[in-house]
Amino acid sequence: MTTIEAPEALTEQFLHLSLLEEILPDETTLSDDQSVAISNILDGKNCYVYGPGGTGKTVLLKTAVQKLREEQKKNVAVCATTGIASESIDGVTIHSLAGCGVVEKIHFLGKGLTPARKEVIQAYDVLFIDEISMLSGEMFDRLSEHFGIIRQNMTEPFGGLQVVVFGDFLQLQPIPKLGVNNSRLKAVCPAMMLDRGLCFQSFTWDMLEFTFCELKKVFRQEDEKFASLLSRVRRGEQRAGKEIVEYVKSQRNI
Repeated sequence: MTTIEAPEALTEQFLHLSLLEEILPDETTLSDDQSVAISNILDGKNCYVYGPGGTGKTVLLKTAVQKLREEQKKNVAVCATTGIASESIDGVTIHSLAGCGVVEKIHFLGKGLTPARKEVIQAYDVLFIDEISMLSGEMFDRLSEHFGIIRQNMTEPFGGLQVVVFGDFLQLQPIPKLGVNNSRLKAVCPAMMLDRGLCFQSFTWDMLEFTFCELKKVFRQEDEKFASLLSRVRRGEQRAGKEIVEYVKSQRNI
């Protein structure tokens, strides 16, 4: 007789297997790049932390949040662009944090926002957003306006919050509402939220004047040659795809 595991047990099992779960060192063994990024974040700078998978973005995020909360007594908001990503950083989705849900029309962004949620947003000091590559430039601009209105500060992006974003633009991109060719459409209601453009193409991105923090050391792969091949695949080098197949085959014969 086949035993069927409970959904909760399977969820726990797959969480341990998930590639989203970073197998990384603790704070005492942070890389030099991670330490520099932490320093910039604690200095109050708006930062964009990026790098390939396995370079410790999640550990860095959690460490920075802990230090801001415990050492500087800052009120920190932690969110991500997807539910799964938010789980791995002990946060919520950006839509939940902003109190806007899935936005279909621009003027719906603040509709139904409760007084309690407004007070919470007004009290934040720092905003962390993970998997930033999946947040469209259009939505990034609208969220900045949304936070500015709530915090009664429209002269600064996100109402004056320190903004720290994590992600890799060589990975997943936003999904436009009407498909990849929506920019060619001639008749689109201007009130619709179409999630167009990449986040770094937004007006807000330039206004934040990010300090760029690149993480280069890969912890997830001990094989340096394999890690180098993965990095080349990430950058889109066609020859690297063939080389990685050849390398994997050669390792099987060892």
